[in-house]
Amino acid sequence: MKNKINILITCVGGEYGPELISSFRNNKFIKQIRIIGVDTKESLISKEFLDKFYLVPAPKKKNYIKIIDRIIKINKISLILPTSDEESLILSKFYQNSKVKIICSNYKQLKILSNKIETYKVLEYNKIPLPIWFQIYSENDFIKAIKYFKKNNKLFCVKPAVSRGSRNVLVINNNLKGIHNIGNSRERHLSFKTFLKVYKKIYKNKYPLIMMEKLKAKAFDLDILSKDGKLINVVCRKRVDSILHYKGHLIFNNKYLYSLAKKLSKIFNLNYLHDCDLMLDNKGNFRILEINPRPSGSVALSISAGVPLIENLLCIYLNKKKFFKTKKIKKIALPYTKILSI
Repeated sequence: MKNKINILITCVGGEYGPELISSFRNNKFIKQIRIIGVDTKESLISKEFLDKFYLVPAPKKKNYIKIIDRIIKINKISLILPTSDEESLILSKFYQNSKVKIICSNYKQLKILSNKIETYKVLEYNKIPLPIWFQIYSENDFIKAIKYFKKNNKLFCVKPAVSRGSRNVLVINNNLKGIHNIGNSRERHLSFKTFLKVYKKIYKNKYPLIMMEKLKAKAFDLDILSKDGKLINVVCRKRVDSILHYKGHLIFNNKYLYSLAKKLSKIFNLNYLHDCDLMLDNKGNFRILEINPRPSGSVALSISAGVPLIENLLCIYLNKKKFFKTKKIKKIALPYTKILSI
């Protein structure tokens, strides 16, 4: 067994970055872990919890891989944990067969998961219940979908097939006038009448899109840890605030969601940590919004609740056959502000 690991965590500046870093340091069986973090922003509280921090360009920049490669060699990195969609894709593509281990599924699967249309097609083929949805590649597709929802008197939302962080998401709410951002989210809410006036301009040259029925304003997360398509751990979380995930979560057990996580692991041959976002339809049934090609930005809440996700993630890396069991789970995971003295 390795007694020392150097790990690189990307996009380390998320709200729960310090908690995620601390979770690796406080794991139960590998005590010598050196943690290197990278991000596109330099002003981050997470920097104070790292052994070393590097400012890097956006993943789409040509020199991104060159700079990451240099960081890997200088720091003798054994593991890379990508925590953004873009980095999961590019790093899995370049390092999947290298000596450095990428903590994510293979590039082929991530490519599917990063596209909501392709993900829904696979789920539909495997008879996983989904919201009513349409794929939008043209103005004609828009007209067809709009006519369906209007005829059936259903509200809907529109989102890019490939995106993250609620960018360019429109949600129909006929109780509103004009266009409104909810909380600090990039998600915008507007009436159907307003939507008809603005959607062509907003989505010009931004195909493909997905249009789906509007679900109930209760959001859920599934943290899914798998090895070669076999489920190891699943954590069911209900958001205290459906849009602002950093306001805390309620941890709960659900047989259907456990079974669903098991099926998703097998269907997509998942490896390591993935996040599945869900909401409820009007009949109270869980419906998948998306399966992210990376861990949830709030996975630290599940870890703090007592689920040994980090230990078992390291077990997968070390190819161990036995995994840590959850002894006692806390039902509420709420964020708090730490006082840091330097």
